Amino acid sequence: SYVLPVVEILALDVAFNFVGRVLYEPATFEVTSKTIRRNLRGPWVVDDDPFQVNQFGHPYQGAMYHGIARSNGLNYWTSMAYTFASSALWEIAGETSPPSRNDQIASGIAGSFLGEPLFRVSRLLLERADHGPGVWRKLASVLVSPPTGLNHLMVGNPAGPRGPDAVPFSDIRVQFGVTAITADDSRAVSSLALDQPRVALSMDYGYPGSAGYRHEHPFDYFRIESSISGEGLEHLSTRGLIAGTDYGAGRLAGFWGLYGTYDYFAPHDFR
Repeated sequence: SYVLPVVEILALDVAFNFVGRVLYEPATFEVTSKTIRRNLRGPWVVDDDPFQVNQFGHPYQGAMYHGIARSNGLNYWTSMAYTFASSALWEIAGETSPPSRNDQIASGIAGSFLGEPLFRVSRLLLERADHGPGVWRKLASVLVSPPTGLNHLMVGNPAGPRGPDAVPFSDIRVQFGVTAITADDSRAVSSLALDQPRVALSMDYGYPGSAGYRHEHPFDYFRIESSISGEGLEHLSTRGLIAGTDYGAGRLAGFWGLYGTYDYFAPHDFR
């Protein structure tokens, strides 16, 4: 569907605007026809929003746009166009502040680099079930990519079961630990101070060098990593093959091409 993503994206923007008015800065979200006309005519600027807003909030918003388009059966490039256009629409009509060039890059481009891996992981959770996804898999799918999980519950999978995006090869790792900080005391003796508990998750999607799996579509291979501590989200990154091809055979097989990367790194010191 080319129409349903538009409806869902507009509904999402209305929800974002309402939450912004209620919880954050009402003046920034009191959009009127006058502010829209001004933003259409006015120059694009580089804003100075907080680091977390610009480097995580906006890409995640773009990832939601991308997930909406993908979960309605659109391919990667069409979904990226929807994401870029939706970001521009938000910059002009979602807020009263002047449209921001850095936000357009973060939402419109980085949003797709983050949104496609989230969409793929969400679909993998649903498609790996032997007898159909149960309650826990459906819940996990919604948590990973809300548009993907919710659209699956409402309209199913428009692309049909096990489409070209489904991949049987993945490596998932979960790590638990604690941050240790080295400190020098007055006697110049190094010591370790336990700081925060930490959970890290990573996933490699795809199978480099496998003759049974060809990398034909954007993000047929990607790696996603995340790290969460007592301070909140500290690291989230994706790196995926956008365009490329496989080469070689046997032990010398692999693939090469153009990659897209999104990287959010914000330990406590950065804040």
